[in-house]
Amino acid sequence: MSKYVLLLRGVNVGKGNRLPMAGLRTLLEAQGFKDVTTILNSGNAIFSAEPGSAGDFADLIRKDISKTFGMDIHTHVESAAGLGKIISENDILSLADDHSRLLVIFGREQKNLHALTELEHLLGPEEHLSIGQNAGYLYCPKGVSDSRFAIAMLGKHGKSLTSRNWKTIIRIAASL
Repeated sequence: MSKYVLLLRGVNVGKGNRLPMAGLRTLLEAQGFKDVTTILNSGNAIFSAEPGSAGDFADLIRKDISKTFGMDIHTHVESAAGLGKIISENDILSLADDHSRLLVIFGREQKNLHALTELEHLLGPEEHLSIGQNAGYLYCPKGVSDSRFAIAMLGKHGKSLTSRNWKTIIRIAASL
């Protein structure tokens, strides 16, 4: 069995896309995933499965969330090994004094991450963006809500992406 991380985009943020974590656990267990746990209340889960395609797992979960809860939510699945690579390739970690303002950006396809470079003109003077092999990294020292880049990325430009702050990523990794 291998461990995987599920990251849902825009779940339980504000009043939209309310998804009970108990319901998500039940759905994942019904799909045959084992050792299912959720972390925080924002669409993060860890599960075990026979080795398989993270993309196929994401498609299956997205389809069943839509069928069960009536929500079409961008769904990203990362293997534990993949998350380890993402953590190790963060080349702007040393610039981040506040890890809650350092985002890790996940996209299934590299082209979606590279599309973020089209928004670089929106970066503030103290903000940093790096696109790695497996994820993107954005540091917003004044906060995500004050970053024109982050707002554009979290809006329509980032529909095929999801992000988590570094503190959450470290918490997820510690739970694997």
